[in-house]
Amino acid sequence: MTPVVPTPLGDTPISHNSNAAMPGTSRTLGHFQLRLCEKKMRKDRIKAYRTIEKLNKKVSEQAELIEKYKKALNRQKYKLEHNKNTPRSKMQCNLAGSHVSHKVRRTLLFHNALKKLKK
Repeated sequence: MTPVVPTPLGDTPISHNSNAAMPGTSRTLGHFQLRLCEKKMRKDRIKAYRTIEKLNKKVSEQAELIEKYKKALNRQKYKLEHNKNTPRSKMQCNLAGSHVSHKVRRTLLFHNALKKLKK
């Protein structure tokens, strides 16, 4: 008779697709993958919220700019419609862009006021 030689445990072929050979592996692996998936979903959701917040901030800034320019436009329209030639507005037109003392400004304003009274 031929002697029976036991085969070592390391040489036995184990199917890598079969989780039945190792008890508890399928549940552990599924739980691990589920946790990874949840973590990725959380990261994506947080990133989306951050993006939404940035975009909402940009929208509000643009709305403020729109309001600012609307007000400036309305002021300019009002100035064009109600163009009054007052002594002060004449003085400001004459001195636009030049730096003069208060005494010169006051004198020019007084001069324009006297001219208006003469008419």
